[in-house]
Amino acid sequence: AEMLNAFSESLPEYLAELNSAQENKDIQQVKFYVHKLKSPINLIGVSSADNAFSFVENLNGHQLSTILPMVEKIKKVANQLLETVNQLNNNKK
Repeated sequence: AEMLNAFSESLPEYLAELNSAQENKDIQQVKFYVHKLKSPINLIGVSSADNAFSFVENLNGHQLSTILPMVEKIKKVANQLLETVNQLNNNKK
């Protein structure tokens, strides 16, 4: 339960920072926050975004447009997980 609470607290912040980095076209910050999202998502046991994480982390170029589809996939998975965790927390109340 503690892990889920930590997840639901940190995930919105990481997503907001990732969105901000995207808007600023800051590829290093995008990669940084993608990496920050990887651990909590993997801890929950979700593997549907593994290839997207690998693609973004291993890209050496500076073309943000190249990684955007993968970043969007990661954000979608993260938002779905956050929604699920929030529903679980609400059901406990």
